Amino acid sequence: MRGVSGRGVRRLARACTSVFAAAALAGATAPAAGQTAAAGGATVAQSASPTPARSPVHTPMPGHGAVALPALPSAAPAQPASPPARPAPTAAGGGPAALPPGYVTHTPLPGRGAFSLQAPPPSPPQPAELFYPAPYYPAPPPYPAPPAYPAPPPYPAPPPYPAPPLYPAPAPAPYPAQVQAAPPAPAPAAAFPAPPDEEAGAFGLLSDVRLGLLLHDPGVFGRNEEDGLDVNVELVFVSPDFLDFLWSPRPHLGFTVNTQGDTSQAYFGLTWEWWFWEAFFFDFAFGLSVHDGETETDELDMKELGSRVLFRAAIDLGWNFLGPHGVSFFLDHASHGGLLGDKNEGLDTLGLRYIYRF
Repeated sequence: MRGVSGRGVRRLARACTSVFAAAALAGATAPAAGQTAAAGGATVAQSASPTPARSPVHTPMPGHGAVALPALPSAAPAQPASPPARPAPTAAGGGPAALPPGYVTHTPLPGRGAFSLQAPPPSPPQPAELFYPAPYYPAPPPYPAPPAYPAPPPYPAPPPYPAPPLYPAPAPAPYPAQVQAAPPAPAPAAAFPAPPDEEAGAFGLLSDVRLGLLLHDPGVFGRNEEDGLDVNVELVFVSPDFLDFLWSPRPHLGFTVNTQGDTSQAYFGLTWEWWFWEAFFFDFAFGLSVHDGETETDELDMKELGSRVLFRAAIDLGWNFLGPHGVSFFLDHASHGGLLGDKNEGLDTLGLRYIYRF
């Protein structure tokens, strides 16, 4: 037989139990019925239409015939009251016989023989569920202990410093002879020399020579009527002692010649000079001049000066360089200021002059 599971065995046991109970009940009731029939000698009346065997008779309702219904399929056939008991199998030695593999002994109900049932074969082994173990990480090996280094040897004590040698005292050196220092070299000539000494000059008399090229009658203090250029020559002398009360002015003497035949003049007077910034100077001159121009005229291109002798004033603003040399910006004006006549147009000259100092 093909093996069944545990659930099938239980169902089969319950079915067998039900069958055995029904058979036992039918066997108990059958002898009683036979005894009753023998004592009375009576028989069961049958209907006109006999019912099949094991079919109960149904009493119909009034007006209806009898109907035979089949018995329930679960009704068991009649069994003898006490069937003979089957002996249990015994072995050759008289003991219970060993059952074949897979069979078990079943104890029946009372009055029934024993029989054996085949036990279900063992269930095949089920495959084990797949099990993935957790990863195992081995513990890291312990760190090796650091090697024990030997202690360094103690440093030896430094040797004592030797005592310094004893040097003999130096013999006293003879006192050096005093050497007279040479006089300092003269300083080079400055590009911007100090003002010259007023007592110096050529032969102790002539201080400066001044040469200029001037514009004739430029109209600085009046109208321009005459034209041309003027050539100017002027000599400046050393200041005499008797002029000290006037702040030591230096006498001058000069002349101006016009290149186109207009008014020329000669003049003389005194010059005062001041120095600043070491190389710059300013001169102011005042004196008298004598000219060859017109005192009164109707010509429009000639000056009407009103007097032959005129007062003259002049200024110089200059720079002294390279020792005795210098240049200056020059301006002068000649007129009588209305003191010597009614006519007084005045005469101006303007230009540059070169100066050489002795």
